[in-house]
This record gives sequence, structure tokens and C-alpha cells, in this order.
Amino acid sequence: MKVGASARSGLAARVDSCIESAANRLLSDQEQEGHWEGELASSPFATAVASIALHLLDGTLHANRVSKALEWLVYHQNDDGGWGDTDISPSNLPTTIASLAALKFAGECSRMHQPCLNAYKYVDRFGGLAGVAKYYESDRTFAGPIGILCGLSGLADWDGVGGLPFEAVLLPSRIVGKIDLPFVSFSLPIIISIGLLQHIKSPSKRLLLKRLRELAVPRAIELLNRLQPSHGGYLESSVCTSLVVIGTVAAGKGNEVDVGKSTGFLVAGQRADGSWPIVTNLSIWNTTLAMRALSEAGLDLSGAALRGAAQWLILQFRENTDVFTGRNACGWTWTHLDSGMIDADDTSNAILALARLGMSPSEKYVRKSVQWLRSLQNPNGGWPTFNRGRGSLVFNKSCIDITCSVVEALLVAGLPANSPEIARAISYVRRMQKKDGSWEPLWFGNEFSGLKSNPFYGAFKALNLLSAMGNSRSSSRKALAWILGNKNRDGGWGVGANGRSSPEETAFALMGLLSQEKMSNGGNQIGTAVTEGIEWLTEHQHPDGLWNRTPVGIYCESMWYHERTYSVAFPLLALARFKRMQR
Repeated sequence: MKVGASARSGLAARVDSCIESAANRLLSDQEQEGHWEGELASSPFATAVASIALHLLDGTLHANRVSKALEWLVYHQNDDGGWGDTDISPSNLPTTIASLAALKFAGECSRMHQPCLNAYKYVDRFGGLAGVAKYYESDRTFAGPIGILCGLSGLADWDGVGGLPFEAVLLPSRIVGKIDLPFVSFSLPIIISIGLLQHIKSPSKRLLLKRLRELAVPRAIELLNRLQPSHGGYLESSVCTSLVVIGTVAAGKGNEVDVGKSTGFLVAGQRADGSWPIVTNLSIWNTTLAMRALSEAGLDLSGAALRGAAQWLILQFRENTDVFTGRNACGWTWTHLDSGMIDADDTSNAILALARLGMSPSEKYVRKSVQWLRSLQNPNGGWPTFNRGRGSLVFNKSCIDITCSVVEALLVAGLPANSPEIARAISYVRRMQKKDGSWEPLWFGNEFSGLKSNPFYGAFKALNLLSAMGNSRSSSRKALAWILGNKNRDGGWGVGANGRSSPEETAFALMGLLSQEKMSNGGNQIGTAVTEGIEWLTEHQHPDGLWNRTPVGIYCESMWYHERTYSVAFPLLALARFKRMQR
């Protein structure tokens, strides 16, 4: 995959310059404690629900904060009258309804008549509240809360708002751990608070269900108090925290849960422009990503930056028991703050990042994490995000991206490549390859393509694993052909053939191709595609070391975000791997 000598000399210099600029940017973003917090996109949905929560708590006390939030919303309304999930996102129905509800709840529709009128037209055009259920399909985690916002603001009658099954809190943990519920404990605070409010405002007409929910109220309040972290921010999320405040206060239960702590979390999380992101930060995920990018770019592994990051990361290892399911977990969450949930993706990537810096597999935190990961493998051979499952819940279902990361982590932690777990996982990866040669991951997509899964990321993760295992040549050839067939005319990748290229997806595609540099199939075609992709990255880097951000991240399978660290670390990884292979 070598390029010509004269072409290489010019491209090599540009690659070196890009690597240096990107690495310096990452190093400048590193926090004093050793980690990377990054910066998530501001979210119209988060801003809308947070403004409703603060107005509901005390509209006079929080008047300035609410006003700034609503002004930010109006400023970021799209030309079609709707709002999207980020400041650069196309409009969608749920976020538009939430934003309209925020304006109406605060009594601003008369003062902001035209923005509200445009929003009403957009909502009507896409099916109103009934269209929200269609948008989310079977997932009620956010469809239910949006109905509640409509009920509170007067956009819909309470009788038309569906409830959430918070009565499930009555089930003993030993039962919860063995059955498939219509939600995961990840969303339990939302299920409880919104379900409780709906029960208070519009009790079920089915007497048995109504009585069951009446009995569930004390247990629901108990769980909300147990799940609330010391700073009040449920799941480190302004969305989750706002919905808990809205549900408990509007239900008249605000004095039974410490909403003061949650209010403090929301107040502290509002940005200077009046907006909120969906979650506080992805510090552990960003740190493992930055560590990997910098180490592959040649940063001294014994230097202060990477050693400081490793020491910080080790301190974030956790062991806990889920208060709802009773399941034990050992590993890492997505954030260093204290209400994240241990998950397989962050745990495996922490192991991989630490392994690059010489971590011993015999370390206690590695052994415990590996034991937990092995216990998490689903019967089909893949790995889920949080808990083993039989496939009905998205976060319990196996997925390609996490499976590939876990297998890599288990291998570096000393599990033999011929072990039964690894064999089942490789079989799962092969089976999940689509006929066109791609794979669909869970946690990355491309909002502009209309898909909730990003096959460039899926192909990158699968090809890297298959290359490390040294097998599945047929699967790899099909994947390479798919990547080559979906390269855009400008030399990059993104949003399908001839679409809009993005730095993140161009990096994903390049890393997939670069992982297979020794394969005979493709030959010069692969080399040419790689060179053009690398040139695209060098041409689109900004002087500050960053690239334009793209909404490729997905929160809870339904909300898009872009992230600053992604826009530099992924391209840096691709550039570093290209440089290494040119030697």
C-alpha cells in the first residue's frame, strides 16, 4: 500500500504536520487530573426539558435561566420550523414537540408568536404526538416523557398520554434479573418519575393496574432516592435529571425526593449561551480514545501525559450492584462522575488503553473486569452494553462494536485466542456481516444519512478484530469491497456514496482499509483509496488541530450528538496508522 516516492514526500510532510497539530490539540485539552472531558454538542431537547424543570420548580427564581434557554432555542430553530438534536442537526418531531412545549409552558408563545407558529406547522406536518410513537417505534423511554410534556404544557389532553410501567419496581431483584422488561435499569429514573406523574394525573381505568400502581408509589420514591447521586444529577444527564424533577414535582412528590440537589446539578450544567448538553461529559470514553490516539501517534509512553492519564483511569475502576436488578458489575463507566453505569464498551476500551502502556493482566482490576466481561457474553456469542439479554432490549442485545472491543480486550488480558468465548464471538461477527459486506454497530450512526447505525464504524471495528485474529479472509474481502464502493467523489467517506464526507467516517473507513494492508485482494485500488482519504483529512484540518464535528454519536439509541474529542482523536488514529505503514 505504498505510494510513489515523489507523491509520498509531499503527502508525508502534510501527514506529519497534521499529526503534530492534532496531538498538540489533544494534549492542550487534557485536564490537569489527567483525563479528557471533551465537549458534547448543546442539545435542543436537553435545553427544552431543563427549562421546563426550572420553570416548574420556581419560575421567578429561575426566570433569567429559563429566558436564556428559550432564546437559545429560538435562535437554533431550523428554517422548516423544527428543531434537531444538535445545533447542526436536521429537524425531528420529538425534539420539536419538546421545544414547543417549553415555549408554551413558559407562556412565551404570544411573545415568540412566529417561532411557535412555525413549530406548530412542523408538528402538524409530521403527525403530532401520534407521530412520536412511530418515530421511536417500540422504545417508550422518551416517547412517554414527550407525552407528559405535552400534557403539562397543554399541547395534548392527559387522557391521550400513555403511561410508563413504573409498577415494575415491585418485582423482587431476583425476578427482575431473569425476565425481559420493556426497559433497562439505565432508564429507571425516567420510567419511575414519568410513570408516577402519569398515574397521578390520569390513573389507569383498569382497577387492578391502578391499585398496583398505588402500591408501587412508596417503592418508586425509595428507588429514586437510592439512585440519586450526591450531586443530584441522575446518570450525569441533564435530560434524565430534568425529567425526574418534572415528574416528581408535578406529581406533588418533590418533598419526598431531594430535588434541591438535582436543581443544583441543572443550574451548574447550563452553559453560558443558555443551553445544556444531553450528558455532562464522556470523560472515561474520551480518555481511552485520546490515550490510544496519542500512543499510536508516537507520544512517549513513559511521558507525563499518558502516565497521568493511565493513573487517572485506574482510579476510575468501580465495583457495584444494580439496586434494581441486583446484578454485580466490575469495570468502567463512560464518566468519572458518580452516577454512570458500568458497561462493556468502556470497560474493554479502558483495558485496551492501559495495555498499550504496559498494564499487567494480573492486576486485580483487570482480573475482575475480565471475569465480569466473560459473564456478560450472550448465548449468541456477542456482547451487550450493560446486561445479558435474550434480545428484546437494545442495551441487552449483542452488538458488533462492543463485541469486537471486548474480544480485543480479552486477548490482551491473556485469554487464549482458541478459547470457547473467543470462538463464539468470531462466529457471531461473521454471522452479523450484511450481504453487502458491512456491519451495523450500536453506538455510532450518521444523522444525515437517516440511519441509526454507522456501517463505516462497524466495518472498522470488525476488520480490526479479524485482522488481529488472522482469519476470515472472505469476510474481510467483502468488507473492503463495501468500503471502496462507498467512497465519495471528494476522496472521503460519509453519508453513502457521493454524499457529504465527514472526518470521523473518513477515519473509520481508512482504519478499516489500513487494517488489511497485506491482503492480496484490492491491491492498488486500496492504496489509491487510502491515499485519497488521507489527503482529504489533511485538507480539512483546521489550524487549531480540529476537524468539523459530525453528529455520529447516539445517546440511548435515539438522540444524536457530536463531540469535540471525536473530531480530532479518530482522524489522528487514522493518520498515525497510515504513517506507520509507510515506513
